[in-house]
Amino acid sequence: MYISIILGSLPILIMALAFLLPVLSIFIKRKVVFDICFLFIAFLSLILSAEILFSVVGTQEYLLYPFGGWPPPLGIVYVADYFSATLATTISFVILTVAMYTVWYTRHLEGYVWLYTLILALEAGLLGVIYSGDIFNLYVMLEVVAISSYGLVAFYTFRRRPLASAARYSILGIMFLTFYFLAVVIIYSSLGTLNIGDLALKLRPQIIHLQNYTIISAYSSEYTNTIAEILEETALPLSIALLISIWVFTFISALFPNHFWLPDAHSEAPTPASAILSGLVVKVGVYASIRFLYTIFGPNTAFVHIRELLLNVLMLLGIISSLFASIMMALQDDSKRMLAYSTIVNIGFIYMGISMGSVMGLASAIYHLINHAIGKALIFISIGLLIRASRTRNLYGMAGIGRQYPLVTFIIIMSSLHLIGLPPFGGFFSKLLLYQSFIEKGALVPALTVVIASAIVAYGYFKLIEAIWHTPPISTITISRRPIPILSGISMVIMTASILMLGFFAPIIIDSVNAIAHEIVNEYTNYIEAISKLATILTPKGVGLP
Repeated sequence: MYISIILGSLPILIMALAFLLPVLSIFIKRKVVFDICFLFIAFLSLILSAEILFSVVGTQEYLLYPFGGWPPPLGIVYVADYFSATLATTISFVILTVAMYTVWYTRHLEGYVWLYTLILALEAGLLGVIYSGDIFNLYVMLEVVAISSYGLVAFYTFRRRPLASAARYSILGIMFLTFYFLAVVIIYSSLGTLNIGDLALKLRPQIIHLQNYTIISAYSSEYTNTIAEILEETALPLSIALLISIWVFTFISALFPNHFWLPDAHSEAPTPASAILSGLVVKVGVYASIRFLYTIFGPNTAFVHIRELLLNVLMLLGIISSLFASIMMALQDDSKRMLAYSTIVNIGFIYMGISMGSVMGLASAIYHLINHAIGKALIFISIGLLIRASRTRNLYGMAGIGRQYPLVTFIIIMSSLHLIGLPPFGGFFSKLLLYQSFIEKGALVPALTVVIASAIVAYGYFKLIEAIWHTPPISTITISRRPIPILSGISMVIMTASILMLGFFAPIIIDSVNAIAHEIVNEYTNYIEAISKLATILTPKGVGLP
């Protein structure tokens, strides 16, 4: 366990720099200055996130940062384990590559400073969610993510549909996050703590008296001696809190039947925002679900039965989500709505892996999460170039536009094959690992769902490729070919190389995600021990505990 100032300052630093940009815009009017600042902040985030990941991997220890120096569970703590550090680095990488595209996208756009600010604020919120070791701070960071997302969806305020989509999204988001806040209140009133490690400890009364946990348990001494009785008395409210929390997280993730907001919101946002929303924002709901179902209310807790029921329900919803959204995707004529439905399909796959409750199932979900985050951002920004050139999102209006941009079309084909799940791309290996986890458990229906939904999705992507390349233009107006913007081209090349590397280095990556999943499923005590050690260090000797 190491205390890391970088960990604690990273989301705050990004947020502060994000809101510094509008202030600077009062005095500076040159766009190139803000382009450089925007890219620098995104690059700095990636460097610091990678530094945290390398520290976790190199030391084999958790990184923590206690705000205000308060010992947990009294104060808010940020925690970086192998899982959160990996996901945070993925987020920073995707946002940096999308930022390179955004600089070109905003070349003639008024209000570009606010778009930069919203994207960076969203990144700060995403990292805050991932690193949060406190369920209330998780709520606060989810609010930051939500508010930034609403702003991105409604960015084109002069259009009716983005405003309507953002209004619908925000109303639902406020309602769902209020329910999560209610769940937090129930958990705190039942167990007297908000710290994830402390909650994980108190929900496992069989390990609470171990020597390593003396300090952290002493801060809640009123519960320590009667934890089994407390859990028995609060079983119903805690079960309700768990159900509410997972229900809210499925809304954030856009899992069926809470998916209905996503196609409109993601298709009406500016293309860089669509790439981030579909590639990253829905993943924080997945992350929070994993934390609740494995770290807090995980194996060997007093809530095994309700947890197993939830996993079975999520498996069913994952299957329905994948099949329903794949059919809807194949029926779309709007290219951005098509990609939005594809996101719902892959969220279904990810939740199916989580619901297996096994190391291999969770590993496949994490691997597929990373694959989808990068692949979906790549195909969104690639399609965005063609949408700008053809001035329409409709497939028939985009007919033949790919011939004017063969490199972009090639990248769209590459990203489509990655998302379909064909070799040698990373998407193939994460789906193969997912399929193997189902076969190993004898779950034939989920295994068949992966195959069938992937086949339908393949039809949708081939429909897209045929429209932009093979279909002759229906208009007599000739669209002149323009050179690919340098930064956008570099961004797409980097991300294309990434999806290939996710396939070429699949054995190494599979070992890594297996290690992450093994720690989450079987070595959850590592999280508790890290929090307990921090509490021991920060508690002055000779000071009486409550």
